[in-house]
Amino acid sequence: MKQKIMLLFTIALLSMSNTSFAITDKELHEEARFIADKIAYQFGFNRDQLNDAYEINYDFLKGVYAIQDELIAGNDKAIAKYYALLDARNSDMLWLMDHKRYASYVRSEALFRPVYVKDGQLKLRVYDIYDEGKLLAGKIKRFGKYKGEHSREKNDNESYYQGKHRFVFYGEQPRLLDLRNRGKLEAARRVDFGK
Repeated sequence: MKQKIMLLFTIALLSMSNTSFAITDKELHEEARFIADKIAYQFGFNRDQLNDAYEINYDFLKGVYAIQDELIAGNDKAIAKYYALLDARNSDMLWLMDHKRYASYVRSEALFRPVYVKDGQLKLRVYDIYDEGKLLAGKIKRFGKYKGEHSREKNDNESYYQGKHRFVFYGEQPRLLDLRNRGKLEAARRVDFGK
């Protein structure tokens, strides 16, 4: 009987070590604010752009954390979904800045591709560069209150932000899932997920 209990206890511990812990809504808001803050600081956003960047990152991270266990496990379908979420996020971010700033944003790995897996954990690249608690760009109007009402999911898969800030993008949006970017996607997958 003692051996059965020890065996069950050991199995329970092992299964817990392979499962990540769910993020709280408060943590989700804080991480979205932190990423948006760094983008706003880096690219000189005004308050409205900062607020929109926060919402976009909240929606993105909410989708990412819903599949975090599969991402950590290296599930190909989850990784493909991650890059679809990332492309939607970056497509929304496109409408918050001019062409020159967006081109610089694309070159910033920590901001353009903020999530990666390392040592069995989902990590954010901005924490590798910036001090975790320090905010640089200012206060967010609806911090903690936004619940995804401007997400693509609630807007017929269209960007709520398109045309809002009157920036016009010339040329094609850099999408990692585009077949023409297969080499970039494969390189990103190796760095982000070790695949």
